Amino acid sequence: MKKMMLEFSIIWFDLNLVKMILWLLLGTFNLMQCQAITDLQIRLRHGENRFEGTVEVFYNNTWGYVCDDDWTQLEAEVVCHMLSYQRSGAKALRDNEFHSNHIYGYLLDQVSCQANKSTLDDCSHSAWGKHDCNPTEKAGVICASACSWPCSETGCDSKTGLCVSCIPGYEGDFCNITINDLQIRLRDGQNRFEGTVEVFYNNTWGYVCDDKWSQLDAEVVCHMLGYQRSGAKDVGTNRFNSNHLYDFLLDEVSCQANESTLDSCSHSAWGKHDCKPSEKAGVICANACDGTHFGLNCKENCSSQCSKSVCDSKTGRCKECIPGYKGRFCNIPIDPLPIRLRDGQNRFEGTVEVFYNNTWGYVCDDDWSQSAAEVVCHMLGYQRSGAEAVCNNEFKSNQSYNYLLDDVSCQANVSTLNACYHSEWGQHNCSPKEKAGVICANDCDETHFELNCKENCSSQCSQTVCDSKTGRCIECIPGFEGDFCDIPCNGTYFGPNCKEKCSTQCSETVCDSKTGSCMACIPGFDGDFCNISCDETHFGPNCKENCSSQCSQTVCDSKTGRCMTCIRDFEGDFCNICKYRK
Repeated sequence: MKKMMLEFSIIWFDLNLVKMILWLLLGTFNLMQCQAITDLQIRLRHGENRFEGTVEVFYNNTWGYVCDDDWTQLEAEVVCHMLSYQRSGAKALRDNEFHSNHIYGYLLDQVSCQANKSTLDDCSHSAWGKHDCNPTEKAGVICASACSWPCSETGCDSKTGLCVSCIPGYEGDFCNITINDLQIRLRDGQNRFEGTVEVFYNNTWGYVCDDKWSQLDAEVVCHMLGYQRSGAKDVGTNRFNSNHLYDFLLDEVSCQANESTLDSCSHSAWGKHDCKPSEKAGVICANACDGTHFGLNCKENCSSQCSKSVCDSKTGRCKECIPGYKGRFCNIPIDPLPIRLRDGQNRFEGTVEVFYNNTWGYVCDDDWSQSAAEVVCHMLGYQRSGAEAVCNNEFKSNQSYNYLLDDVSCQANVSTLNACYHSEWGQHNCSPKEKAGVICANDCDETHFELNCKENCSSQCSQTVCDSKTGRCIECIPGFEGDFCDIPCNGTYFGPNCKEKCSTQCSETVCDSKTGSCMACIPGFDGDFCNISCDETHFGPNCKENCSSQCSQTVCDSKTGRCMTCIRDFEGDFCNICKYRK
């Protein structure tokens, strides 16, 4: 009996050991699955801005929709969280609210989330690709936009407002500091083309001393600001009466011709100077952008596709394009290999014809594959996904053309057929029934539009994305608005689509069209965004005026300069009247 019990115990131990090993293996497998699942990609499409749209997820190398069965605010909160927006304020939309019509299938159905899930696939849902949904059941969301631009591009902390990360060109906790090799600005002039020169170094703004200050130095400053070099004037002796509480950061600046930035010029060590307050350097720039910049403050660079990078100083339209590009902004490539489809039932399908050596001709279907079809569709401005290769003269083309290409073999993501492997031009061994064709997906890719998807979306469209039929931008880059993002902000608005209003503390409510920084402040305020109140001893625009020494404790009204109380023997609003005049 004891021996039987012992054998039973050993068997029981072995079985449990096996169970434990299986449990560990399955646990490891599930852990690996969870690890992979956390990489679920998600995006919103077809909304009016980046905070709303139809939900699309990426699984098994393809994008697809989420069905709106069981779709609620909880699922919307998870989606917004995945996109780095705040959970609060998220709204769930059903019934294909955004009218998405790409030829994607449904990848998720019956999604049901509990509170605070971090990703959709942490929620309960049907098996991937399993659904019972029709095209009108696409799920969508609207996420709250609580972050200020440009923080809103990447998301921010819902409590503090601190940015998760900054878009290129900005830095700081609130992404409100423009990055440049050397930041520079003009202050206290009568317009944006003149003023005292201020530079930003080691996290602080400061002045430039006028020792050795010359026209060459002024030309460099104007060039840094995007204005033309010619006509620049150097001014010294604190011509613009600046009296901000900054120190001198640069002294003994001496530029030769054509430096691109002040710190490329000879100068003393940063912060080392022997200058007094009356030696602040300034400039007066010519009232025009140089030929390579445009916009309100000449802050925008002309397109590199403009010939010599020269464009209109107001609109940014190119005077002339470099070879290979066309369009008002020279943003439309002229394809080196013209291509077209013929004899299909619509513009998305047909026999492939290419133009070479002044003649049109066919492509032979030897080695013809989906990869080659994707390249053709891409060349025509259609999306790669969904492209189909067809052979054997499927579209019954019988024009009297010859074959120009044979043995075409493309790798993934090649941009043009002549970048694929192929036989010599005009060399082939094909019969008339071997003409290659394609069927492209019934939609332009997101960066093209027009009847045959021939037009490129404007470079002022955010991410160069526009409506595939009209070319209207989904959203504009900072500084532009309008259906085609071709209208610069009017001076009192800034940011994407010019939706952000300049601060009321900006003088005349005018600010930089991209960043929102003020050109000048109204009385009582200072700072780049005029959000810093004057201290009690200063007043006026940009707090540059000192309160009267006859004010008690030198304290006055930050806007008008009126004294709160006067020192002994003086009276009046500004304490400038002696009580005991003889």
